[in-house]
Order: sequence, then C-alpha cells, then structure tokens
Amino acid sequence: DVSAFIPGLGLTFDFSDRMQLLGGIHRGYSPPAPGTSVDAEESINIEAGVRYADAGWNVELIGFLNDYSNLTDVCTLASGCRAANLDAQFNAGAARVYGLEAFVEHELPAGALKFPVTGSYTLTRSEFLETFTSEDPIYGRVQAGDEVPYVPRHQLALRAGVEHARAAGNVAFTYGGKMREEAGKGPIEERLHTDASFMVDLGARFHITERLSVYGNVRNLLDEQVITSRRPFGARPNAPRW
Repeated sequence: DVSAFIPGLGLTFDFSDRMQLLGGIHRGYSPPAPGTSVDAEESINIEAGVRYADAGWNVELIGFLNDYSNLTDVCTLASGCRAANLDAQFNAGAARVYGLEAFVEHELPAGALKFPVTGSYTLTRSEFLETFTSEDPIYGRVQAGDEVPYVPRHQLALRAGVEHARAAGNVAFTYGGKMREEAGKGPIEERLHTDASFMVDLGARFHITERLSVYGNVRNLLDEQVITSRRPFGARPNAPRW
C-alpha cells in the first residue's frame, strides 16, 4: 500500500506583448515494485526560461534540472541482465540530470506558398552523486561523479518545408551525439559507447480531393550506418534507408 503527495507549481509572467518568462517546479515520483525492498524513485524537477513571439517567429530558451534523491531502474534482457535478475528493480542513489533546450520556429509566406522552418537543440549533462554497485550491468560499479549512461549530450533537429493547398514537402535533419553505455567519466571514446548519428529524412504529401491524400517518406536518405547499442548481445545497427 503506497501513497505519495506529488505537488507542482508553474508560473508565467508576460514581460511584454512579445516576451514571456516561465518557470516551474514539480516533484517526480515512481513507486517501488511490489514485494521488493527498493525505495521509491523521487526527484525535484525545475525548469525556467523565456519565450519570444513576433512577426511569425517563435523562440524558446529553457534550462532544466532533474534532481533525484533516489534513482531506480528495472533490470531487463535488453540491458544485459542475468535471467535471475530480470524485471527486478534496483536503487541507483542520488543523481542529477540538467541542461538547456533551445527552440525556434518561423513560417515565411510567399503568395500561395508557405515555407515553415523549425529547429531545436538540447544540451544535457548528468552525474551520479553516490558510489554504489548495481546488479544491472548498465550501471555496474559506479563512482560519485560518473555520468549516467544512455544520455546523449547533444541533440539537434532541423526541419524545412514548403506547403501549398494541394501539396507539401519537407526535409528533416537529426543529429544525436554519442552516448555512454556504462557509467563513467572522462573522454567518452575511451569507454563503451554508441555512435553519433546524423539522419536525413524526406516527406511529401499530395491532396487528391478534400477527403483523399497520398503521401510518401524516405527515412535515413543517406543510408547512415551507426551502432545504436552493444547490449545485450553485441553491436546493433540503426535502421537502413527505407
């Protein structure tokens, strides 16, 4: 029988007609698995930033902090756990995940055409605040100050398109940085890690009638080949061009 109080508070302030300040603080909570001695996962999550909107431009810049007093995880086959530990939940102690998000959006009209453009970037840092040993091989032996695995430091997405009442098309560029596959510190290249990836996608849509349209997509146009994980049974690639 578990109960928890999970409050949250969000505030916005219109600095002007174009600019808005925002902030929020929320408690994060995940109950422990039934029949275990594992503690609940608890955190304090804070964000603060600014939004700007004018003349078809929308811009956001937001900082965030997820401060875990106790981080937990569930041991899975995908993470390389032994059969005896499958579906078991483990404590991972105190940890912090923090960073900065930036977003920009603009739509340029040109007669019967519109040219929407969006872009986003996320910088994420993380660290464990305690030293411990976990039965989950993703964590293993952790020293205070180690970075949390499977958290990319850099993520970037850009999308540009052209739209008409009868048809539309777009191209998207997505970048994901390298990720640690085990807790650690120092140069990521010296430890188990995934590859950075750069993907290009295309999409198009044509409206035949008001009720019927056809569309097509090309994913991973450049047929980029990278390693997305080495767990549980060795290196695995991303999807090819399709």
